[in-house]
Amino acid sequence: APEIHLRVTLPKKKQVAYNLPTTEQIYTMLNHASENLTTAIMLAAFCGLRRGEIAALRSEDIQGKTIHVKSASVYDENRKQIDKAPKTFTSDRYIPAPDFVLEHIKGKEGKVCPIALNSITRRFQELREKLGYNFRFHDLRHYYASSLHAIGIRDQYIMKFGGWKSDAVLKSVYRGTLDDFEKKSANKAKRH
Repeated sequence: APEIHLRVTLPKKKQVAYNLPTTEQIYTMLNHASENLTTAIMLAAFCGLRRGEIAALRSEDIQGKTIHVKSASVYDENRKQIDKAPKTFTSDRYIPAPDFVLEHIKGKEGKVCPIALNSITRRFQELREKLGYNFRFHDLRHYYASSLHAIGIRDQYIMKFGGWKSDAVLKSVYRGTLDDFEKKSANKAKRH
């Protein structure tokens, strides 16, 4: 229909407001979580792993103080959980892990967090609701990136550790301002 001329006005792009957990909320969750959920929360919040990467992580993927993320758990067409290589080149990565995370997972053999993908989500949601919090499991990755940014880690390293392929994604999604880091910065500015 070449005679039809449409004029379309798209709505303005809205900035997404992410609900980042505070450090205090994360530690409160860790104090109330089961052993395996504690592992999942630590790996997401302090190492930046995705849920599927946590479910696939094996003890042999930890080399010294470094975690090699080289696979992810997904559900196949029969709803069976399987492990496979990451979708993108940047998702296969090496992440420096904090000592307290390494201490927590020390001695685990095979799967570091041996619970199913859906169980990670369900258990996290149950605990979050019990504590009255309002953020998703994936928001722990936002916390990871934001906390690295707040302590002065350069963007290219945050991208590399988190498996993000573009700076635009990092800036638009993962560089939130954490309330607790913002308060510390405000206090430093007052003393200047």
